[in-house]
Amino acid sequence: MNAKLCLSLLLLPSLIVAGCGSPSDGKPESMASSEAQVEDMVNARKIFDASADKNFDTLPADKKADYAKLVHAKDEAAAKVWWNRMGSGGASSPTMGQR
Repeated sequence: MNAKLCLSLLLLPSLIVAGCGSPSDGKPESMASSEAQVEDMVNARKIFDASADKNFDTLPADKKADYAKLVHAKDEAAAKVWWNRMGSGGASSPTMGQR
């Protein structure tokens, strides 16, 4: 099974719980949005996997900004929380992680 499919399957329950996995109004745009969110998570994971030391603080500024955008974090601190959850194997949506 390819890595993208595996990651998508792992993230699917989180997306459904977050309300992004099923269209609320039945429109195809909602499904496209869900697919885009999965794609963002796959790309965020690629940044994480490419990091040699898995330390958010040592990432170049452009990678931090890209990662924050992909996980829909409101700022760098929120992106770091998401990064740490990804490193510990946690899979929750960015909106669920903000308390």
